[in-house]
Amino acid sequence: MSAVIIATILLACLLLSGIPIFAAVGAAGMIGLWFAGQPVETAAQIFVDNVGSITLIAIPLFVFMAELMTVGGLMMRLI
Repeated sequence: MSAVIIATILLACLLLSGIPIFAAVGAAGMIGLWFAGQPVETAAQIFVDNVGSITLIAIPLFVFMAELMTVGGLMMRLI
């Protein structure tokens, strides 16, 4: 059985059992890497390489701006 199928089945089982999404995705990814024969350091390396990505920086800033608009009362004026 391929590592992708095992990781997908594991992800579905973990989500259906009520585990939070971030933990289920992380666990399924690590187990998938293990079954694929990849070293776990690969996941850490990919994570560190993508932290500087402009797309990943934009997501928390978007949430922060929405919070500022809500606190400042601009959201009520837009609605």
